[in-house]
Amino acid sequence: KARAVIGEIKGDAEQAALVAAICATIIHADGVVHETEAAELEEVCTLLGLDAETVSAYEVDIRDNVYD
Repeated sequence: KARAVIGEIKGDAEQAALVAAICATIIHADGVVHETEAAELEEVCTLLGLDAETVSAYEVDIRDNVYD
């Protein structure tokens, strides 16, 4: 069900970026990103129409601005 909702905002770049940033924040919350979490983030970003480079940029931004 969540994937269907995520797919609905694919065309809205601002909302897609916000969802990706929230997901990246969540997977980094405990300081350890597990392979399954990274794979889920990648899948969510694919559903949102975001590329791997964009995903990586969110992760770097999260690390630099939230956890440091």
